[in-house]
Amino acid sequence: MTNDDSGKLSKPVMLSSPRTGEPRGFICCEWWCVGYWLSNGSLNQCVGSSPQGRGLGLFSSFARPSVLPRSRLVKLAWPIVIRFAKGMRHVDPSQLPEPPRAKLVKVNSDVLVVGGGLAGLATAMELSKLGLKVALVDGNGELGGRLIHVEGELGVKVSDYASKVKDELGDQALSGVVFDGFLEDAAVGHSLDGSRLFQFNYRVIVVATGVREVPLVFPGNYKVPMYTGLTYLKLAKDGLVKGEPIVYGTDEWGVAVAKSLVKAGLTPLIMDHAIQPRTGRPSDLSGLRAIMGAYISETEVEGGRFRLRYQVPEGPKRFSEGEATGDALVTTVRVPAIELLAQLGAELVYDIVLGGIVPRHNWGGGVTGLSNVYVVGEASGLIPISTIPIQARAVAYSIAATYGLVKPEEADQAVAKLRETLVTTNPAALDAFNRLERGLHDVGYFQEPNVPEVPQWVSDLYFLDKADEQLVCFCEDVTLGDLLRVTREFTGLRGVKVTVLHDEVPKYRELKMPRMEYIKRATGLGTGACQGKLCMVTANLMLARLTQRKPGEFGLFRQRFPLNPMPMGTLGDAE
Repeated sequence: MTNDDSGKLSKPVMLSSPRTGEPRGFICCEWWCVGYWLSNGSLNQCVGSSPQGRGLGLFSSFARPSVLPRSRLVKLAWPIVIRFAKGMRHVDPSQLPEPPRAKLVKVNSDVLVVGGGLAGLATAMELSKLGLKVALVDGNGELGGRLIHVEGELGVKVSDYASKVKDELGDQALSGVVFDGFLEDAAVGHSLDGSRLFQFNYRVIVVATGVREVPLVFPGNYKVPMYTGLTYLKLAKDGLVKGEPIVYGTDEWGVAVAKSLVKAGLTPLIMDHAIQPRTGRPSDLSGLRAIMGAYISETEVEGGRFRLRYQVPEGPKRFSEGEATGDALVTTVRVPAIELLAQLGAELVYDIVLGGIVPRHNWGGGVTGLSNVYVVGEASGLIPISTIPIQARAVAYSIAATYGLVKPEEADQAVAKLRETLVTTNPAALDAFNRLERGLHDVGYFQEPNVPEVPQWVSDLYFLDKADEQLVCFCEDVTLGDLLRVTREFTGLRGVKVTVLHDEVPKYRELKMPRMEYIKRATGLGTGACQGKLCMVTANLMLARLTQRKPGEFGLFRQRFPLNPMPMGTLGDAE
């Protein structure tokens, strides 16, 4: 979250579309979000000021990727830009002030842990106890991740882990430092203020990047002020937001956010299109206003409030209708943060139980096919939060066993404890982890399932006639309609078939789906400031569900360096 000059948080405002100048509703002020990085420039979403640029609205009808591709726009406008540039007054570079130079810092360790949430902290603490030299890096200004803000709701004291890791690791616990990925053969990071460039040297890397809260997709989703759960929770605790937010999502995190907002004096309504809470315990919603099984069909904005119209399926082609009003929509729907794993070359597969697209790994956290890469916590799949410290111990002991610091039997015992815990807390995750390690029928091959639902697609297949009103990429204004048109053009189909008849199956199986990298180039999806963090997985799963194909057939974007925006001057100062 970005602070203003007084050191206090300011209420964020909605940014404008970079193409049309119209307001866009998604508000996320964490260090990896669009709002944070734009706050360093002229669009200060997180500090409460934003130029709206309404004049661009005149060109809104031409701004859609499918109407006027950017490549064609560049060709048309380039001669004009060149003539304009030649007529400008140019400043002598020698007259410009010398920018501050970034200091190069080298960090050496046996194990590098990327992520300072519960999983990263617990793993780092266990590894340090076992005698390994550990460095931990996290982009947040404080260690603890998002769970530190809901400690009273989930029964895990993350702040204790944070203080112990600071004492144990000392200056090797790096908060406010972003891990940017790999430039040639160097592991590189930078401090958020751009004053330091880090080069990491390690023998083993542990990916504990956790999850990302992603925007909800439904007709008119760009009209309403939509916050991530963590952003809104911070604002509520600082007294900057009041009223009746609608919290969407009923897993552990969503329920914890809703209950924390109640304690902060707000009156949230919690919604989901699942019939039962995703925690599996209906009692978790006691004391909360809740609407379950609701698919959002329409949005209306009136002043500072909005109205969501929804439908609840009650049978074949039978729906009951209703509406909910609020002053903020809070998304707590999460997907594992897999960008670093993708850059490392991990095999990424889809599993609905584990929250979407996850890396294949064994019970000890070792990523399949990568000898020195481990994954822990929700980056490995959405598991019960109470299970994460136990998984962290299993991963730490598995790493230590490879260096002879513990006996293999001790590592096996730590893994057995993790299995035993999942038997009682989440048997479905137990089965999912077995599939990731062993594959189909224990032969090693992983068979991806079809996509039965996409939690963040809260209108699902019911309102495809409004596909052009469902924004998927908030950075570049790419809608579901744009994705469908590109898919149709690539496959040669007249339309995307939601239902495939029996005699059409052989022909349909022969169709080759466009890869996400192609869709990215054709629509601009994922080319904005967030680099696809908020839309890549959502677009993949929505297209897989619509076309009844496996997510792996669409794949993901190439994850290029840097994984997060960084000042050019900071990188330029590297030796």
